[in-house]
Amino acid sequence: MRQRLALALLGCLAAALLVSGGCAAPGPASEEAAPEAGFAGIWEVVRLDDGERVIEGDDLERLRSLDMHIYLELAEDGRAVLRTFDEEEEGTWQADSAATAAMVLPDGQRVGMELSDGVLLFSQGEDRLEFQRTDLAELPPVPDDAPPEAQEAAQEGASGSAS
Repeated sequence: MRQRLALALLGCLAAALLVSGGCAAPGPASEEAAPEAGFAGIWEVVRLDDGERVIEGDDLERLRSLDMHIYLELAEDGRAVLRTFDEEEEGTWQADSAATAAMVLPDGQRVGMELSDGVLLFSQGEDRLEFQRTDLAELPPVPDDAPPEAQEAAQEGASGSAS
């Protein structure tokens, strides 16, 4: 039961971040503000927090053992990909400073990011995803045979965020 709740919460958090966008005013990426090298790379989630529940450590490892990963790729050319399980949200990203940046979703909404001590914080309201840089050169392929638990959690997350 605990694992099922963790899966459902993870799906809801990820879907809420993807659907709700950011609080900052939308705006196109500017060539004048080149992305900072400190942000570029592939990041994997290490902590999820919705203000009421935190998923990290062993709970997160159980999800990874089911091939349920959350990655954020920030390319040096300004492209961004947020992969939640087997779903991807593409957009762009722009650094505002060496410590702050934003991912711009296709609809123009911005999601704030902060970089501190090697941790990238991706936040929307009370929902927070914390990432650490990986040594991956590219995102791994999406598993063809995602376990039923992963598919169910992704569906519950998507339907829970639509209301």
